[in-house]
Amino acid sequence: MNICRAGMVAQCSGCDSFPLWAAVLMGIFGGFAYLAVHFIMLKFGLDDPLDAVAVHGGGGKHQKTQVLHEQGVVAPTIITLCT
Repeated sequence: MNICRAGMVAQCSGCDSFPLWAAVLMGIFGGFAYLAVHFIMLKFGLDDPLDAVAVHGGGGKHQKTQVLHEQGVVAPTIITLCT
């Protein structure tokens, strides 16, 4: 369930400008970003019973990177390394 929420967070900022295929890919990558943050938090023993940090932190990180790329601030190679 939280993977779906992270996907929605990841594609939310550009939902008016992204084509459908790009929104789907952003949602998928946002889900993977959620999983990465979730397992890192478990490894370090951080307590977040609702996984709000993983949902909004993981999905939001991917969202921020995509929006900055769209504005020409971040190079495409940096996006590949961050996601």
